[in-house]
Amino acid sequence: MPTTRGQVFNKSSRIGCSLTLGLSRLILQSFISSIEQDTHGPIGHPECCAYQRAAKQGRSSILAIGTRLGSVHVFDTSRPRTDGYRGSSRLLASTDTNSNLVVDLQWNTSDSLLAAACADPYYAIVLLDPETGTVSCTLTGHTLSAKAVAWSPVHPMLLMTGGRDGTIRLWDIRCRERTWESESVSPITSIVGAHEQWDHSDRRTLQHVLGPCHKTITSLTYDCYDDYHLISGGSFNGCFNVMYNILQRWNTRFLSDDYSRSPARPILSSCHDPTTISNRKHPRGVVSLCQGINGTSTVIFTLSMDSSIHTYSRLDLQPIGTPYKHPAMLTNSFGAGLALSPCGRWIACSSVSAEARVYLFDVQNVTRMWEMNDRGVELRGVFGRAGKLDWGEMELAVNNHSGAVSIWRPSPAVY
Repeated sequence: MPTTRGQVFNKSSRIGCSLTLGLSRLILQSFISSIEQDTHGPIGHPECCAYQRAAKQGRSSILAIGTRLGSVHVFDTSRPRTDGYRGSSRLLASTDTNSNLVVDLQWNTSDSLLAAACADPYYAIVLLDPETGTVSCTLTGHTLSAKAVAWSPVHPMLLMTGGRDGTIRLWDIRCRERTWESESVSPITSIVGAHEQWDHSDRRTLQHVLGPCHKTITSLTYDCYDDYHLISGGSFNGCFNVMYNILQRWNTRFLSDDYSRSPARPILSSCHDPTTISNRKHPRGVVSLCQGINGTSTVIFTLSMDSSIHTYSRLDLQPIGTPYKHPAMLTNSFGAGLALSPCGRWIACSSVSAEARVYLFDVQNVTRMWEMNDRGVELRGVFGRAGKLDWGEMELAVNNHSGAVSIWRPSPAVY
């Protein structure tokens, strides 16, 4: 049975590495994907994917996949039987979001609703019922396409979204408005120009000091230690001599619904952008971000436009350590993806180069810089250009622009 296997970039000696680190890397090198059993599709240009929260805990294998055609498919990716049949690997539901592109997918805390961020401004955020395969309601309020979704960890009916209009919006799904066409939800409050620079000296004439250009909100995540703190990442327009806050922390309990009188301000901002060190003329920004888990919970990982994975301290949002990178890794597009494994040991990112590749890094020693091992493991054999990805428990789903989704798992002989 044909399979594809992860290959090592640097085969230097492991002398001096701890046994735990060596075993962890051996597992990464053993990741394989069966073309016959671990490929789901054809789907039609998959763009993003998201495992259920239960799948990250090993209680299910449900994966949602969003496509460039505006459809969302829900698959059961559990390993098929060895008798040649696909077994339990099957399509559970398929829904049309009425949009032309699904950019991001996120499950709520109870896995009962699925939020899809779309490129259509009117259908920017669409809530889907995975059991019935229907659209539950539409969230209207973004003036441009949505880019990121983050569900509240304390309430399954609250979520925050960010988009190309540079605005972060808070929604309560219980506040629905029924029309003759469908149900819609309006935002409770909004953070206008979340990553812009504003002149707060005169609140009567709140002025934007960088012009009309919006900085897109590319990523959102809730703080794992404070359920009401939101961390946002944005794009950058490449201006000279401008202090740009690439990451910002917000307290969602104290957001005003009147921006002109009481504009929202972040409680913490990153005052240093490490992506501008090499070449300040090149546009920089955050493609995707995720927060550490377990042993890496004090770290925020960001996939940046300079084709590197940078690390920031969760406490003060300042860059730490050495970035993770690979000579062949190319992430200067918002189509690249970043995902951290549920155990917090490994991080995966996709490259948008012509020869699609996925790179795995062992990040368990990220807080101990003297023990960091940034040698990446390259997964080869991904057909077509690789897109966004997500982790389940000991399995990695990778979107392929050839029209299928590949599931990578460690070899049973190693793990």
